[in-house]
Amino acid sequence: YQIVAAVFHKGYVPSADKPKVSPPLNDIALLKIKPIGARATGKRIMLPDEVPGYAKAGPPVLIRVLGWGYTRVRQPGQAGILSGGKPLAYATALQMGDLKFIDTQKCGTIPYYTGVTAGHVCAETPPPEVATRGSTNTFSCRGDSGGPVVRRVGQWWVQVGVVSWAYGCGITAKGPGVRPNQKNPSVFVNVASQTGWIARARAGFRENAVTPIP
Repeated sequence: YQIVAAVFHKGYVPSADKPKVSPPLNDIALLKIKPIGARATGKRIMLPDEVPGYAKAGPPVLIRVLGWGYTRVRQPGQAGILSGGKPLAYATALQMGDLKFIDTQKCGTIPYYTGVTAGHVCAETPPPEVATRGSTNTFSCRGDSGGPVVRRVGQWWVQVGVVSWAYGCGITAKGPGVRPNQKNPSVFVNVASQTGWIARARAGFRENAVTPIP
């Protein structure tokens, strides 16, 4: 596929670590693409406002994240090279894993996550008995950003998030009220809160240009 136009959210606010750690806001962009050869086949992922009765489905238990990012634990601010010179390599095959949905208010009580808003979706490593391949540590990381986060609703796969941020990747959470061995959550853009912007973005594409859309 070839990218022919791009738009990004004019209200984007990057993540911060001073005066306190906070995730980015409106961390979303949209690309217009066209096939170079044959079109891909298969059912497309739906947006929340395209699925009848989506609001009645309620919050998910598990959501699925896909990406090509780092697959090893990464500390906050850590470079792509570990001490000793070993690289944190990107995945060579598309990775996917299930994460446990966390209520936004509960997520905001975890240290370093007080900046989480209704515009975000939080998810953490699920119990091993329901985790992907029995994993005890599932997370999104650098290189996954911008990738899809989906859930199943009836016959549809629905995109509920866009990979955005975490305080470290797969590190153990610390602070009062944190469960033993609890991992820091991954934070995603809440696509349901951005469906109005997505409609404006689709209407705002300009060929061969990158355009900010409020």
